[in-house]
Amino acid sequence: MGLLKKSPFGHYLFVKKWLIRIFGVLSHRRYRGFNELQIEGSEIIKDLPDTNVLFVSNHQTYFADVTAMFHVFNASLSGRVDSIKNVGYLWQPKLNIYFVAAKETMNAGLLTRIMSYAGGSFSEQDVAGKRQRSAPGGKSRGYREYRDCLKGWLGHNFSAGHHKTF
Repeated sequence: MGLLKKSPFGHYLFVKKWLIRIFGVLSHRRYRGFNELQIEGSEIIKDLPDTNVLFVSNHQTYFADVTAMFHVFNASLSGRVDSIKNVGYLWQPKLNIYFVAAKETMNAGLLTRIMSYAGGSFSEQDVAGKRQRSAPGGKSRGYREYRDCLKGWLGHNFSAGHHKTF
């Protein structure tokens, strides 16, 4: 991986890798100490193709779910089954994992901007909270984001709760 290689969103992969490592180590205790993350079925993850994978979830908070998914995906890809013990799996994280959230969520503060750099994308939303269905040419407004995200793995979280960190 060259230092100047970029993701489909223009983010440097070298920076993204270090952000995942640093924030992965900082957040690991949340799932292994403060709370015990219950994982089932992670043996399937290592057999998935490298691109065109879509994960859909319902969540209470975007931040906790996305962080947990980063941990589970990378632990599974490094051979751990239903476990995130020993954060060594973060040394070579999968870099083509992306997540989608509302633009106002991703621009809410420093943590969300960092998460956006580490793999977050956003969908446009107007002030009334309604997503615009299409753009000129008949393509959905989020088409580019989804198309670029499917060059890897995409997690799409549907909000059921709040948008605050943890």
